[in-house]
Amino acid sequence: MSVLRAPVTRALVGINVAVYIFVSLLLNNFMALVTPQAQVFLSKWGLVPAEFWHGAVWQPITSMFLHGGLIHIAVNMVALYSLGAPIEHKIGSFRFAMLYLVSGLCGALFVVAFQATSTLPTVGAS
Repeated sequence: MSVLRAPVTRALVGINVAVYIFVSLLLNNFMALVTPQAQVFLSKWGLVPAEFWHGAVWQPITSMFLHGGLIHIAVNMVALYSLGAPIEHKIGSFRFAMLYLVSGLCGALFVVAFQATSTLPTVGAS
């Protein structure tokens, strides 16, 4: 079983890495998004429950493709690559894409439900 037969897994890894590179270039910081400028960015595009409840309804989707640093994205992409390809091969590309999306949204739902007043951003789909 090859990752070559897992187009959704490859696409998700590619999208996540591309977004990380874009954000890192935008914020001029590749190691960790801990600068004040990065925190402003993450407060807009990461999942901030208090902001979600005040209309930032895009955050559950955008936060799924953001990562807080080089180690965060590296570990997440190794896990996605290692686990995603066999799962996608087993259940099919469309169902795997839906699984990824629904799982990420369910995780976001739990964050906004159980940390409703939090003003700290959450990033990543893991």
